[in-house]
Amino acid sequence: MLERMREIMERIDELNTSFRGMAPRRIRREKATFASALQEAQQAPLARPGAPGTPGGAAGTDQGQSARPNLSAVAPLAAPSPASLGAMAATSRSALYADLIRKYAQANGVDPQLVQRVIEAESGYDPRSVSKKGALGLMQLMPETARELGVTDPFDPEQNIAGGTKYLAMMLDRFQGDLHRALAAYNAGPTVVQNHGGIPPFPETKRFIAKVLRQPSPRPPTTP
Repeated sequence: MLERMREIMERIDELNTSFRGMAPRRIRREKATFASALQEAQQAPLARPGAPGTPGGAAGTDQGQSARPNLSAVAPLAAPSPASLGAMAATSRSALYADLIRKYAQANGVDPQLVQRVIEAESGYDPRSVSKKGALGLMQLMPETARELGVTDPFDPEQNIAGGTKYLAMMLDRFQGDLHRALAAYNAGPTVVQNHGGIPPFPETKRFIAKVLRQPSPRPPTTP
């Protein structure tokens, strides 16, 4: 019995020895196969769509052959900037009021694009907007001004656009078509513009004019 167990153990040792000799050869063989395949893939020319022998080519394709796009030549998609997203959102909102803007701009002889920019600068097309000074709605009418214009509900988009466009036309007439002074009067009041002999030195008014006219906003003065 002991003799039989000894023979079995010796046989196991022989098998282990032979397996240890085979394992490195197998690993080396697998590595060599992968390395050669990788080298072939790197050296193979990229197929061009539309070339003969490739998909879309004049000569057709062989079965199993496919074109490999050169990914290194493809520019990644750039994420939209916050500014562009804001512009797209404003454009979408402006479409809701496009008919009203055209209607009342034509009725008052005002460029509809000017009305559109005033709304964008004043409220960003928010019909429920209320400023810190109490200006209301899309075109930011002060309550007293709204009453003088016959606007009973400043938060109603049609009433607000009708009143705001009429007021803008009044400022253009008052300042003889001078767009800068008319916009300053719309924002700060016509009396203020007259008292200053032109655009008042208010940062808010200057920013408003620059935004409507798509000009860079003035920088605050720097102290030496």
